Amino acid sequence: MDEILKNPVKILLVDDKPENIFAMESVLENQSYEFRKAYSSKEALKILLKEEDFALILMDVNMPEMNGFDTAKMIYKREKLAHIPIIFITAYDYSEENLFKGYLSGGVDYIFKPVNSELLKIKVQVFIELFRKSRQLSVQDQHLKQINHNLENEVKERRKIEEELRLRNMQLSEAQKLTHLGSWEWNVLTNKINGSDEIHNIYDIKRSIDFTMENLFEKIHHADVEKVRETLANSISMGNSFDIQFRYVSAGKQIKYINMKGRVIKNEENEVIKMLGTSQDISELKKTEEQLKIFNLFERMLNEIYIFSERNCKVLYANEEALRNLGYTANLINNYTLFDILTDFKKTSFKKTITPLLNGTKDKIITFGSFKRKDGSIYPIELHLQLIEQNEKKVFLATVLDLTERKRTEQVLTASLKEKEILLKEVHHRVKNNLQIIYSLINLQSNSISDKNVLNIFKVSQNRIKSMALIHEKLYMQNNLSMVNFTEYLSDLASSLAYSYSIETSHIEFKLNTQQVFLNIDLAVSLCLCATELITNCFKYAFPERRKGEICLDLNFYGNHKMILSIKDNGIGLPDSFDFRNNDSLGLKLVSSLVEQHHGLLKIDTNGATTFILEIPFKDNMISPSLNFNREMEEKLFPAEKLPI
Repeated sequence: MDEILKNPVKILLVDDKPENIFAMESVLENQSYEFRKAYSSKEALKILLKEEDFALILMDVNMPEMNGFDTAKMIYKREKLAHIPIIFITAYDYSEENLFKGYLSGGVDYIFKPVNSELLKIKVQVFIELFRKSRQLSVQDQHLKQINHNLENEVKERRKIEEELRLRNMQLSEAQKLTHLGSWEWNVLTNKINGSDEIHNIYDIKRSIDFTMENLFEKIHHADVEKVRETLANSISMGNSFDIQFRYVSAGKQIKYINMKGRVIKNEENEVIKMLGTSQDISELKKTEEQLKIFNLFERMLNEIYIFSERNCKVLYANEEALRNLGYTANLINNYTLFDILTDFKKTSFKKTITPLLNGTKDKIITFGSFKRKDGSIYPIELHLQLIEQNEKKVFLATVLDLTERKRTEQVLTASLKEKEILLKEVHHRVKNNLQIIYSLINLQSNSISDKNVLNIFKVSQNRIKSMALIHEKLYMQNNLSMVNFTEYLSDLASSLAYSYSIETSHIEFKLNTQQVFLNIDLAVSLCLCATELITNCFKYAFPERRKGEICLDLNFYGNHKMILSIKDNGIGLPDSFDFRNNDSLGLKLVSSLVEQHHGLLKIDTNGATTFILEIPFKDNMISPSLNFNREMEEKLFPAEKLPI
């Protein structure tokens, strides 16, 4: 600032008369001014083209070639000269019009001739002072701009450092996530732990919760708690570092394996005030160790064990059993891929098969195929495939079972089973034929009987024999030799009994309400005899004198593995004194006996139509397929004893 005040300022004196310039110069001397002199407008303009740092221009108005007003206009056309004030000096025209013209051309003041020396000094001094102040402000502005620029650079540098620090912290955080390694600081005095984000992830403790050492001990496996306490206590008392592994029970009761390392920090009084350390989730490492143990067992296993590359399915490893069965050496097998020895798959079809492994929806895939030996022979295999990590790379672990012996055994068993099925069908066929012969013999014998009661006994016996023969006929005619299509059987049985008793369908209508169901032969035979007796009784007694009516047969299945067979007729009904428990009828005794054999119950409902209800418990292997249980019917038939569904 002082240099601005000390440096001389430049003034341009413009007048066509040298004596006038000399006079102005004489008045203004000794003021630390530096003068430039121009004796014409053109000369003034030439000087201003070279020099622009004038504080003031003193210009005569009346000059040859170009007057002062026009010269001022020319000067102010240049932007760099627009800041220089011009004072016009004139001796002729003092009119307001002329003054106004001077101001319009850019002049800032007028001095009239003859020039008053003191006035000239004062006016020049004022403009020079303004120039110096302007210079000061300009310098200050430049200084402030420089300061601002420096501050901006500092801010940028700080932001750059902060961004680098943020990136470093982010990289550190990512590194901790990748390695499952977190850092912590335990304040021994307050018992609080300050940990990185990964520490909170490892120990499943939210940041919103105060993290203390006690929080940690609450979840450390009970078998490891004392070991960890002793390790920490020894480290504090001895002042040494520690390295310990323990099990940690995380959310969902999942067991994690943790490796904790730490050291103590002491104050000036040699007192332990805090601990610094790291914790690493080594669960995956433990799994790898277990895998290595398993890997060492591979060599001693009888099954073929392979490891294939995930990228191209190249053979990376084959155990001794695999090498022996394929006929390759360890060095030679590494030149082959899975597709070279697995003959049933192409790359595209195999990729589709292993997609659930690759996307994580399945842990293991089992498929079947054939392996090709070195000598070209083929043998059937069962392939168990898993995707595991080995040396930070995904690989396929394959367990291969040689199915040669199993296939040979299956073929023998299939042939044997086929023979037994043929034999069993023949047995059912012969039983049915024998029963038919018995039926025919009874029929022949009944032709010579005139007693109606005896004849009726013969007919009932015939119907019982025919109902059993019908079971064996069904078994003989279907592929499944252990289960009878009982729905179809009931329909055929009703038709057979109606024909036996010469019942017209227009006279008595038979309704069958049941879903498609198969019963095993023991249960089917018992229920067929029961149905035969009860339907026979309906035909014989419910509709006397050719009375019209209907017989409804319902078979339903309920929860707790119970079935209900109900046979209902809308005939004349039972006598009031009827008691099926104390009755001489062989048929009802047979029904009661068969129901009891299957641990069931026999009930009779005489409200409205007469309904015989057989409640039979069953096991899963006694019926097929799975059934929808009828809750509405259950509540209607058994209001007092609810069956759990």
